[in-house]
Amino acid sequence: MKSPKKKSTFFTDTETAETSVRRKNEKWMIARYALFLLVPIVIFQLLFYLNGYGFHFFKIIPVWNDEISWWSQVSATVRDGAPLGYVGYNGTHAEVGTFGPWGVAPLLPYVLFGKIFGWHLHSMAYANVLFMSIAVFLFCLLAKPDRKQLRWLIFAYIFSCITIAYNYTAMAEGYRYAMAVVLAGIALWLRDHAKDIRKPGIKTIVIYVICLAVLFYAINVYLIFALMALVFLWFMLKGLKPGWRIAFAVLGTAVLAAAAYKMTGMYIAPYTTSTIATLLNTLHEKGLYFALCQFLSIFFYNLQTVGLFYITFPESEILQWYFFSYMVILIVLAVVCVRRFMDDKKAGRRTDITSFFSGNCFLALYLVAGFLLGYCALYTGAAATLCRGTNTGLLMALFLIAMGDWNAYAEPKQFRMTKYVLVLLFIVGLPCVWKYHYTIIYEREENIAKTDVILEEREKLEEVIKISPDRTRWENTIAQYGELDNLYLAMPDGSGTNYMIDEEDNQYAGYAVYRSDSDEEDMEKWSEMLEKSGHKLIFEDELFTVYQNGNMKEE
Repeated sequence: MKSPKKKSTFFTDTETAETSVRRKNEKWMIARYALFLLVPIVIFQLLFYLNGYGFHFFKIIPVWNDEISWWSQVSATVRDGAPLGYVGYNGTHAEVGTFGPWGVAPLLPYVLFGKIFGWHLHSMAYANVLFMSIAVFLFCLLAKPDRKQLRWLIFAYIFSCITIAYNYTAMAEGYRYAMAVVLAGIALWLRDHAKDIRKPGIKTIVIYVICLAVLFYAINVYLIFALMALVFLWFMLKGLKPGWRIAFAVLGTAVLAAAAYKMTGMYIAPYTTSTIATLLNTLHEKGLYFALCQFLSIFFYNLQTVGLFYITFPESEILQWYFFSYMVILIVLAVVCVRRFMDDKKAGRRTDITSFFSGNCFLALYLVAGFLLGYCALYTGAAATLCRGTNTGLLMALFLIAMGDWNAYAEPKQFRMTKYVLVLLFIVGLPCVWKYHYTIIYEREENIAKTDVILEEREKLEEVIKISPDRTRWENTIAQYGELDNLYLAMPDGSGTNYMIDEEDNQYAGYAVYRSDSDEEDMEKWSEMLEKSGHKLIFEDELFTVYQNGNMKEE
């Protein structure tokens, strides 16, 4: 019987020393990642303090009308599992369930936050900051930035002033931006760790299934995240020839996007007919030619809002700076990519398409251009909406730029130029960026005093507006008239809110409400319309006037 072969001790001491140093460095890097986790929280608090409002940030409440809808839906879901009445506009409601125009997917993390920590008027802003902190930490664990890259990542976050500003709001954009950071981190992890798809192991299959599940959920949160499906699938299909790799990635993206669009469409209450729905209807009714003409018309109309066109308009300094910066970053990234091709051609080198598609420079360009073109093609050209929508892609691109270019594909000098351009843009735009943060914070600080008023008014309204699981969904729905302000947060918890933009009579909703200090002519018009349709006045004070639908069952 042969004795066991003695293990060689050659290089053992060296390997042990190297392993020890590597583990020590990893521990320090994880500690630094944990400090990066605090960056969104510190900036959130610091900006509030530096703008002269001390530490009252714990009292900030929703202000905009969209914030009211988001906050109310989460509040109802935390308490009852879903709004007990329909959330919608002009009498619309979801095909399945009671949620509003954005569906249920974006609400789930906020509901979880509310279940754990309770749900208060300021909770959604807190949740946004927490989500972003978790997201940047996860990005670091996935992408493993070194010390220098970490500094650039912090700058990239500070540069993205739209991201920071929406942390103060009760808008779900805060969660969307956090999701964007996580998706960017997963993409970089897949690039570096993907196995040959022709011989996958069980572990690889499980990881891929998890990644695709996260991606599919993200697309349900925000349809344009389908752009990331192409990136994920490109990395997952490692080992195939570039042609087949692209073909399968495009096909998989189309399947994921179509499935998410179909699923999301079931759970949303239409606000207006979406661009996608309009195009599909035109394609079905009039054919491909008219659908294509309509698409181009919508696309170029929306594109007029963007950068090169919008920066001359004096409406908003922050939008001017944002769109200008967006276009400059897009152009610089395009120049860096083209320059690489030119350098390869001049030197007689063969361009490696696979490496090029995997480089951070190309990925950043793809996201900046893709979100801009995709948003103009499928959504809206309204400046503020376009800004917060395209910022999702820009934020991912900024994090990729901060990481440098993978495998030094682009000339380091050229890619560094992109970072220096970011620094220059930030310095130039600092005055309007500071003013923007001040405006966002001021809007909320001046509304802090309304907190007690809202809570007191809610107690009064809950006495007259009866919201109960025993009633029908329409009976639990409140039709709202006139301009919305955050005093509408006083509506009873669990109620559905149907905002009547067209000011028509909602004959299905159990209640109708308008502000008692609205324009007299408008109040007279609404009162006459409601009484004519059988509504009866049941409550009136200095804030709200409430009518009950005459067809409702009395308790």
